[in-house]
Amino acid sequence: MGQTTGISWTTHTWNPFQGCTKISPGCAHCYMHRDMARYGKDPRNIHRSADATFRAPLKRTRDGSWSWPDGGQVFTASWSDWGHDEVDPQWRRDAYAVIDARPALAFQVLTKRIQSQLWRDELPIVPRPNVWLGTTIEDQRRADERGPALADLPAALRFYSVEPMLERVRMPLAGIGWVIVGGESGGREARPIDVDAIRDVRDQAGAVGVPVFVKQLGSVWARANHARQPHGADPAEWPEDLRVQQMPRGVIGGVAVD
Repeated sequence: MGQTTGISWTTHTWNPFQGCTKISPGCAHCYMHRDMARYGKDPRNIHRSADATFRAPLKRTRDGSWSWPDGGQVFTASWSDWGHDEVDPQWRRDAYAVIDARPALAFQVLTKRIQSQLWRDELPIVPRPNVWLGTTIEDQRRADERGPALADLPAALRFYSVEPMLERVRMPLAGIGWVIVGGESGGREARPIDVDAIRDVRDQAGAVGVPVFVKQLGSVWARANHARQPHGADPAEWPEDLRVQQMPRGVIGGVAVD
């Protein structure tokens, strides 16, 4: 699991552990819960992945080179939450050992549990130079709660995922190096967001020089505009001013990002 990904803001997904429980409105239509149920699995069963998946970033090709080349980004625990309190601390320690073995990959750790005490307990472990630490802020309440908690933690780069965006938000941007934003996917159950709210996020970040990555405009927009992709994920179909997909630039934690 995770050799390639359809997620446009990363290169790979990596799931050293799997399973999660819902904690906030952004979780309502979680793709992991939907997909696990489709496979006949309980999405709330939090477990360590098989060794081949756990060690996927360390896989090499026949000529000895890395299967995942240096310089890429790795969305970490996309089918779980690194900060879940049911994740065994030893699993995280073992996963950090994998991260340490690949210093030229940027591991994007995105959590809805940035307020968890575990981040403070593991501070001697967490601030690695190739770990980008992010949190989801799907609405104003989560922006007010999770934004300051993220700002209080050290990381090579801190970022927000404003997805699924459920309402307009004012983001605390001090110390933030990247913002991802997108409407909700999920077919008929997806909740709408006005694209002007996405523009507002773009403008807030742009005003202070923070790069912005517009991922998708959401399923409701896609249906209303007869888009080819059901999640509104093709920038060629968007209003021209929303075709903004910026990555952080420069050398971050030893990883060169274009």
